[in-house]
Amino acid sequence: PGSLPIILQLFLVEIAIDGLKIASMNTPDMLSNSLSVVGARSEVILNALSAEGICISAGSACSARKGQSGTLTAFGLTKEEIEGTVRISIGTHNTKEEIAFLAEKLAETAKRLRR
Repeated sequence: PGSLPIILQLFLVEIAIDGLKIASMNTPDMLSNSLSVVGARSEVILNALSAEGICISAGSACSARKGQSGTLTAFGLTKEEIEGTVRISIGTHNTKEEIAFLAEKLAETAKRLRR
């Protein structure tokens, strides 16, 4: 899907997170991407993953102030999709196992929060 690094794309496709939408417009080699989990709030996703030792950010990099992100709106996301957007950064130091763990925990969290 979309512009995620290929390794994360493969894990997310394998897990098939229902309601996942790629929010960023980066090129495939960029390592910071925005994902939206429709029906879940980004702050709750962030806190749940933080409890698992995973550090991500809520919203877009361009939305430091409160309010709706103009960037995510320009990408065509709805208000509900923007509310569920998290930003994931993957660096060259991250292993396949860490990325798989992230994808697994993101899937578990999304399923639990979307009930």
